[in-house]
Amino acid sequence: MEQDLVWVLDPIDGTRSFISGNPLFGTMISLFHRWQPVVTVIDMPVLDERWVAIAGQGVSLNGRQCKASRCERLSEAIAYTTSIDSFEGNDREDFDRVSRQARLRRFGGDCYSFGLLAAGHVDLVFGGALEPYDFLPLMALVEAAGGRMTDWQGRKPGPTMRGLNVVCSATPALHAEALQALGARTHR
Repeated sequence: MEQDLVWVLDPIDGTRSFISGNPLFGTMISLFHRWQPVVTVIDMPVLDERWVAIAGQGVSLNGRQCKASRCERLSEAIAYTTSIDSFEGNDREDFDRVSRQARLRRFGGDCYSFGLLAAGHVDLVFGGALEPYDFLPLMALVEAAGGRMTDWQGRKPGPTMRGLNVVCSATPALHAEALQALGARTHR
């Protein structure tokens, strides 16, 4: 992957939501320069909500600046995932065990959950079996809002990683606690 400029597109993130009439599907578009995000747009057409992240300018939701929450403790966090079915075997057990430690856990949302994290409404989002077109725009959005995303081993996701389980958090402290609860040894 030698290109200087790369577009990453997911025209319908949340295909299962889309085909079942759930309005929580969206369109994700990102432009990367040498795999550094330049601009990311996540649009929720049915909800008429749009997040825009521009390098060095943070994130806006429908034109209003937003930031991730300040939650630092798993026991105080609101945790989301699209579906527990995204995880298999031990990963499902690990997700269930860790997410039950949160103050509240919710299911459904696809890319919308990550937008809610960027807007400060959700503190922790788990994603399962994600491809680069799924996680790269989401990572750009979450990090521009002050949050963090890694895989479950604490590694920063890259464009060649496939079938990835990710954890996104509002703060570094919450991220470290979630990774510890998952049993990860973080990589720097």
